[in-house]
Amino acid sequence: MTDIIIIGAMVLGIVGYVLYLKKKKDKTKELYKTHSNSEVLVDKSGVTLLPSSGRYLTFERIVQIYHAVEVCTELKATGLKILYASFKKRGLNPEGWALYMSSVTTIMINTDKTLSRTAEDELLRHEMVHYLLSQNGMNEESRAHESSYFGCGPGLSLHNGNVLSP
Repeated sequence: MTDIIIIGAMVLGIVGYVLYLKKKKDKTKELYKTHSNSEVLVDKSGVTLLPSSGRYLTFERIVQIYHAVEVCTELKATGLKILYASFKKRGLNPEGWALYMSSVTTIMINTDKTLSRTAEDELLRHEMVHYLLSQNGMNEESRAHESSYFGCGPGLSLHNGNVLSP
């Protein structure tokens, strides 16, 4: 009888460990899952994601990040557009990670670069600060990265020259 209980406990332990490994694998797979949209997505607050593919962040997460940056900077604006696209194909500096184009109120993330969820988050926060400053009449401050507003989006963190993983 004791042997049966011990064997049963071992089986339960093995089953539990297998389920743990499966859950961990699913979580890792989710970290590296990419998202795309073939249509323009618009949030009720006016955040617009232009057709794009290969991004790690969902549209919902991008909107959450934008609202967090609004709260942090204590600035608001409507009409932000985000585009994930090849800088090289558009004649832009292929070494750039992201940029804010004030003339068209659009943040562009360079798809020529190998990104991660963390990198996308950091790049978006930084460019969103540029957008909010520009839209609130602070163009010069928007161009000066020394501004305290950039504490809300300091930019891309690097570790030993490599972009942090997701």
